[in-house]
Amino acid sequence: MEDVYRDLLPHLCALARESGLKLVFKLHPFESIKGHRNLLRKLVSADQLAQIQWIAGPPTPELWNKIKFAMTVESTIALECAVREIPIFLCAWLQNVYGGYLQQYAKFGIGHILNSPEEMRNVPEFMADWKESSPAVSSAIWQAINPVELRNLLTGTYQRAPAVSTQVGLSSANHF
Repeated sequence: MEDVYRDLLPHLCALARESGLKLVFKLHPFESIKGHRNLLRKLVSADQLAQIQWIAGPPTPELWNKIKFAMTVESTIALECAVREIPIFLCAWLQNVYGGYLQQYAKFGIGHILNSPEEMRNVPEFMADWKESSPAVSSAIWQAINPVELRNLLTGTYQRAPAVSTQVGLSSANHF
């Protein structure tokens, strides 16, 4: 983790400084602010550390209103940002090769994939184009459930509509 942050922090700090924003880390529930601060203390200057904020637990409504954009690897934060129409950047070079989350997010138009830390310098440019080029995806990933359907799901009486059957034909050339 230290090696990842050693590569990532210069880019994050520069991006925050150049954008006039504060760098905020939303920690995973298994991480502590103290542990994360101690890790970063080894990697950034005291001035840079003073410009960083940490959040443990869910973000408050006030924080959500202040977020200009977010970055993550594989987190439900991507979905939460998409629902709130907050631009989200996905750090593909850090993804788990077996997870497939980024590909799923991209399939539904959630986030902009960055392929290297160097691409972070392009975030201001991406932000300038974001509103025009990014369709609102919140309705595609978040919908209220019909109360009757919810009751049926919770009581175990929900029945899925039968699947439409299709037949696939094979030509003789496809037989083994």
